[in-house]
Amino acid sequence: MLPTWRSTTIAGRTMASKLSKLTLCLSLAAALTACDSQSPEQKVEALRAAAAEHIAAGKYQSAVIELKNALQVRPDTAEVRHQLGNLYLKLGDPVSALKELERASALGLDTPEVIMGRARAHLLLQDNAAVLDLVKAPAADAPLPEDAAPGPYAMRARALVGDGQLDAAVDLALKVLRIEDHPDARLALAVVAAQRGNTQNMMAQAHTVLDLRPDDLQALWLLALGQVRSNDKPAARATLERMRTQLWWPVKADLLTVSLALDAGDREYAWKVLDRLEKTAAQNPDAQLYIAIAALEREQYEKARMTAETLLGRYPNVPRAVFVAGAANLELGNYVLARDYLERFVRTAPDDARAAGMLARAEAAAKRMVAARDNVATDPEAQSEQFVDAQPDPTERQVATIADDDFEAGGLQEPEAPDAEDLRARVAEILAMVKRQEFDAARTAVEELKAQMPDDATPRELEALVMWGAGARAEAVAAMTALQKETPASVARTTNLSQMQRAMDAPEAALETIQRARAAGAEDLRLHREAARAYAMLNDAQGAFEEFRGALALDPDNLRIRAVIARYHLQQGDPQAVLDIMETAPAAAADDPELVRLQAQANLNLGRREETIALLRHLTEIQPEDPVAYQQIGELLLGMGRPAEAVAPLKTARLLSDEALAPSLRLGRALLESGETAAVGALIDELKTAHAEDPRVLVLIGNYALSVEQDVDAAEQAFRQAFERDPSEARLTDLVALMTRVGRFDDAIDAIETWRAAHSTGLSTEATLGELYIANGDAPAAVEVYQGLVARAPETVAYRNNLAWLLKEQGQLEGAQEHVTAALDRAPDNANVLDTAGMIALARGDLSTAVKRLAEAAAAAPENAEIQLNYAEALLSAKNGGTAREILAGMDRARVPERLHPRLDALSARSADPQ
Repeated sequence: MLPTWRSTTIAGRTMASKLSKLTLCLSLAAALTACDSQSPEQKVEALRAAAAEHIAAGKYQSAVIELKNALQVRPDTAEVRHQLGNLYLKLGDPVSALKELERASALGLDTPEVIMGRARAHLLLQDNAAVLDLVKAPAADAPLPEDAAPGPYAMRARALVGDGQLDAAVDLALKVLRIEDHPDARLALAVVAAQRGNTQNMMAQAHTVLDLRPDDLQALWLLALGQVRSNDKPAARATLERMRTQLWWPVKADLLTVSLALDAGDREYAWKVLDRLEKTAAQNPDAQLYIAIAALEREQYEKARMTAETLLGRYPNVPRAVFVAGAANLELGNYVLARDYLERFVRTAPDDARAAGMLARAEAAAKRMVAARDNVATDPEAQSEQFVDAQPDPTERQVATIADDDFEAGGLQEPEAPDAEDLRARVAEILAMVKRQEFDAARTAVEELKAQMPDDATPRELEALVMWGAGARAEAVAAMTALQKETPASVARTTNLSQMQRAMDAPEAALETIQRARAAGAEDLRLHREAARAYAMLNDAQGAFEEFRGALALDPDNLRIRAVIARYHLQQGDPQAVLDIMETAPAAAADDPELVRLQAQANLNLGRREETIALLRHLTEIQPEDPVAYQQIGELLLGMGRPAEAVAPLKTARLLSDEALAPSLRLGRALLESGETAAVGALIDELKTAHAEDPRVLVLIGNYALSVEQDVDAAEQAFRQAFERDPSEARLTDLVALMTRVGRFDDAIDAIETWRAAHSTGLSTEATLGELYIANGDAPAAVEVYQGLVARAPETVAYRNNLAWLLKEQGQLEGAQEHVTAALDRAPDNANVLDTAGMIALARGDLSTAVKRLAEAAAAAPENAEIQLNYAEALLSAKNGGTAREILAGMDRARVPERLHPRLDALSARSADPQ
């Protein structure tokens, strides 16, 4: 069998039945065994020659395998390590390249070519210091010797550029060019020109590099950058496409491609490029921003929200991410969150009419929501994720904290006024004058107040606020700073000054102000809020988080603070911490929609789907008009193989949702899988009227034709139409699944290979291709696919395990052992991995290990007949027929798959013989 956590049945046949027929003569290990007359040196040369042929044919992963096999024969062959290191560089894997090239140097191959390869790997890793250490500086004020190898010095010039030593880089690059027109020296000059704003020189140098080295990625990037700067965007797009035909290319090329495509109005192509980025560079912050924007445009609101909020958790001061978070939360019905995000965005883009309209919608909805809740403050601000301001000390004669929301707009809150009622009224009137922008009148009133209260700080504070409102911001900050230093323990004065400093884009100064207050003994929620906002401006998520924690310690019943901390834990990939923080939450948290949703997400991230569903059901009780929770319940039940239970919540989601297509499609799937054929037929008729050309509707039609009408041709026609309208990997997967289901493995393989030739494929599609090659009896091709999967996702146990089994079936036991050991390190208790490890040990003749591993596998999977048979086989090989007979006698033949009956009979007969 092929142990895996994916479905291993193709058209009624398991991969195990196909794997058992794989011929060992196809394996390299068997070929080498048959050629024992060759010396190790001859074997290595033969493998190197085979690798060269693979490289010439563009089969780079096959070449990697050949070279690794050569190193198994002679690990100390420096030339092979050099060749493998260069191949890794070509494939864009500088870490592996550096490892091999440094080994080649250690084995005595320290040629200029090896040094250049090491330097190139260091540059790809942005380790300029390592290059400067590797390639020492030549003699100053002297040309390079004519017999000097120019390449390493050219690489040093590039490292000098990266280290910011531009003049030294130019000097060294020019010295290299006097010996040889070297492309890396030209690249150094091109990057210097780029940094100095000399676009024409940058492009000229890049063109020269491309004449010398036509596919140089750095030169192509600089050329595209110059074309953008020259406003020749069509040429830039063409250059970027040239980059994207290479074996690999930097993420920034995709990002610029997306930007240019959006600029040209080609959104379909932009999203197509972005789909690749989501698979290969989802943690890149620029990619995350585009992914969030695309999800918003595609009406994938939950994805847009999560992506934008994850990005803001790392980089809180990204305006477009703030907008996406606001817009997505608005569509999801999270009106208070939407309002807060949109208010932040509108402050940075006051002329954005679209955002202003969304903000108005969010504010209106938030007010309705708050007014409708019992036992909750009617002030919408009480529902904000931001902290609730504590009241200032009534003994302080000072201006109260100005809320951020009003402060940025120039508005002022009424202060904690002096004792006398008439003076309180005068202070309020001065603030009203500022709001009305009657600054001359306000100044006159402040002067009168100063004369009446010469020893009080309140008039001076009012004077600073008038300065601020009138636009004299620097003078206002100076005046407030002097006041705050006189009374550093004043929380309100500290908060006012901090807000001014943040508005002047000086978050560091704001933090210093807050530190002065804390040093004087001040402790207040407002200080934590201000410090968190200052840290956010500095993109210091950890600093902001620590402030949130401090605020929660002061006010453990504040649900909004708790929600902020919970979101941070989710964004940092620690869902258990979310559940831990809820353990100490007040009783009111159990009915807080935001906190319930965060707990549901945390449980989902931990794989606790039943707990997630329970929380989402509770959310529907709290917010019965919210369609999102109903849809999430339905999706989870579908994923758990319980379509009949998914129907009801998906029907409710469809009724409540403004955008009914997505829940309708999921409802269609649930109805189809639960056998409600009449209902799904009626739903399809309805969808055809409104969404006849939508590819997702066509997929539902295809599944209906296949499952209900048993019409393969109609199903294929629908899937092909869907693929034509949406040529994406998701639609390709639908088509391949159909071909696989009816046994057309060759067609399915051709479909994926055609797609692969023009696109980068996702991991699941690559795994499907590997399974198809196995089902079609092409083990070498399957091995190559799984080698690539392991290279891309080395932490994925299933890929390691499948590759180990394939290699074992081909007799490549060393390679099989390497991968199963890695799989065991990550999943030591998984039955499939233990089974693979045991069968590899059995093939190696290590009977004690085989019996141990297979006993563990059999205990972990008592219902898996094949594992039980493997265990019995190992016991028989170890001369333990008694235990083997017990296992075989205990197996219910009726529950053993029919394909395994011959093996059961053979092992039973073997166990009957005396041991």
